[in-house]
Amino acid sequence: MTDDNISIDLYLGICVRNVNGRVLQQNQICKKLCGEQGGTICRGGCTKFFSAVSEGEREFLESVSMRLVRNVHEDKSVCDAVVIKFPDRIITVLYPKERQIEADLKLFDGYGLTLAEKAILLMVLDGVPNTKIAKKLHISLSTVKKHLNNLYKKLPADFKERISLERK
Repeated sequence: MTDDNISIDLYLGICVRNVNGRVLQQNQICKKLCGEQGGTICRGGCTKFFSAVSEGEREFLESVSMRLVRNVHEDKSVCDAVVIKFPDRIITVLYPKERQIEADLKLFDGYGLTLAEKAILLMVLDGVPNTKIAKKLHISLSTVKKHLNNLYKKLPADFKERISLERK
C-alpha cells in the first residue's frame, strides 16, 4: 500500500450517533479510544464537552454545525475531535495525539533540532504557554525562551508563521 492509498481508518476514529447520543456506528480506532459503545448512549469524551457548558453556551452550540474539541479523553489516549452535527445524527472524527505528534515530528526532521527543542515545539504547537512548558519540563522560563529562540533560527519562515499562529 502506498502513502497515496492509506485508509482513513488507520488514522482517524469515527463515531456516528443519533441526536440523542446513541452510538450507531464506530470504527476500530474509535473503539480503541472510547471502548465499544455500539447501541449505548455515549457520555464520555467529546460528549462531556457538550454537557458541561452553560445554558447560554448550549444555545450557541445548538446553532453550530461543526465544532473542534481539543484534548478529548485526557484520562485515556488524548485526541482532538471534530464534532459535526446533522439534523438526524452527529458524526465525531477523532485524531489521536500520538498520530499528530508523529506527523509533526516528521515535519521537523532534517532541521537539526535537539530533543529538548522538539519537546518544546510540540507543546507550543499544542497551545501550551511558556510558563506551563517550563513547569512540565522542570526548566526555567528563560531556558524555554532560549530554546524557542534557537528553534526560530533553525526553522524556515513558514514554520515560524505556524508557531506564531498557534501562540495566539
